[in-house]
Amino acid sequence: MKNGRRVKNPKKNSSSRNKSKVLDISIIILIIALVLVIATGTIKDKKTLAKNMEIYSSNSSNNSEDNKKQETTSNPYEKIKKGEEVNILVLGNGVGLSEGKTDESGNWTSSLSKWLEETYKSKANITNLSQDKATVKVGLEELDKNKDSFDLAYIIFGENDQKALKPNEFKEDYEKIIKNLKERNKNISIVPIIENSIRKKNEYTNIIEEIGKANNLKVLDMATVFIKDPAPYAKLTTKGGIYPNNVGYSLYFSNIKSLIEANIAALN
Repeated sequence: MKNGRRVKNPKKNSSSRNKSKVLDISIIILIIALVLVIATGTIKDKKTLAKNMEIYSSNSSNNSEDNKKQETTSNPYEKIKKGEEVNILVLGNGVGLSEGKTDESGNWTSSLSKWLEETYKSKANITNLSQDKATVKVGLEELDKNKDSFDLAYIIFGENDQKALKPNEFKEDYEKIIKNLKERNKNISIVPIIENSIRKKNEYTNIIEEIGKANNLKVLDMATVFIKDPAPYAKLTTKGGIYPNNVGYSLYFSNIKSLIEANIAALN
C-alpha cells in the first residue's frame, strides 16, 4: 500500500485479461463447431432426401413399366373391342404368305388388318414370319430369332411337315412354339390352323387337334371348310391344289374374322 491507496497488481490484471480472451476464443470455437454440425446435418439430410427421391423415381418408373406390361398382356379381344392396337403373329408356310393369290385382294392378312381398322378402329401390327415350304421346325427357328410379344398368333403348318418330319418331331416342335408364345404373353390367343390341302385326316392333323385341346385353343380346320364349301375344290385353289387362290383366301379371312367376332361377343 502506498500513501494509503491499494496498488493494483499488473500481473493479476494481465492474467484476467488472458483468461477472458481464452473464454472468448472457446465460445467462438463452440459456435463454429455448432455451425459445422448443423451444416453437416443439413447436407446429410439433403443427400438422404435426394436418395429418397431417386428411390421414389425408380419405383415410379418400375410401376410405369409394370403398367405397360399389363397393357400388353390384357385380353386381345378386349383390346380390339376398345379400338386399341394389337400385335399379331402369322407363323407358317406359304399359306401364311398368301402364296397363290393373283393380286393384293387375295392377301388374307391384309384383309384382316383392314377389317380390324375399319370395324373396330384397332390398328393391327402384323409380324409375318412365314416362309414358303416351311416346316414347324423352321417356324420354331424363326420364332426364336424374334423376341416380340404378341396378342394374337395364327400357326399354319402340316403340309410340308408330312414329308419332312416324323409325327413325334412335328408334335415336339409345335408344342415348343405354343409354350414359347405363352411365356411371352400369358393372355395371348393362339389359333392353330389345319391347312386346306390336308383334306384327309392323318397323324399330323390329329396332333394339331390334340395340342389345341390340351392348351384350350380353338383349332381352325380350313380343310373341312374347303370340303364343305359349295364351290368345287379346284375353284378355290391354284393348280396343284396346295395353295388357295383369291377365292380360297377369302375363306381363310372370313373364318378368322368370324372367330374374332365370336370371341368379342363372348366378352358381353
